[in-house]
Amino acid sequence: MAGLKTRDLVYSSLGVTLLIISSYIYVPLPFTPVPGTLQTLVVILIALSFKPKISRMSIAVFLFLGSIGFPVFSGGRGGAGAILGPTGGFIMGFAVAVLLISSFRNRIDTFAKAVVYSVLLGNLPIYLLGASYLAISRDLTFVQAFTAGVIPFILPDLFKTVAAAVIWTRLTKTGLLENKQQ
Repeated sequence: MAGLKTRDLVYSSLGVTLLIISSYIYVPLPFTPVPGTLQTLVVILIALSFKPKISRMSIAVFLFLGSIGFPVFSGGRGGAGAILGPTGGFIMGFAVAVLLISSFRNRIDTFAKAVVYSVLLGNLPIYLLGASYLAISRDLTFVQAFTAGVIPFILPDLFKTVAAAVIWTRLTKTGLLENKQQ
């Protein structure tokens, strides 16, 4: 962990904590095995707000804690069953989203760019990985999995993406965030 400052560790811990809290704010839906959560909002906010190494560390710690059994995933789930279950692809998609969005963080300097980059580099990978894994785990076609696990969430996720961009814009204007990629 060479090169990490106390501030970096605090931000990473904050990111992990927000991810865990957002996973407990969930709504099980009767027509899909995928619950509605605030995790997408937090994943995007972390990727926009923190330096890439801090964003990546936050999601890595979150995934590690969940994979060893801590109840950090939606609805208080944890362990291999959660990662190998129908929502495992969405969980793994969070890591890809953080990696991609944080890699382009220096190019994101306006609200509009934050929304566009977050939709393209955040939501799309989450959807593709999530639907693919849902299809495999439930023996569905990709279209069936996409219909059950993605389509019901597109509008709410767009709202969450805009909310994350609004929060990021306000935090940036206050000077709380360093807007340099390191």
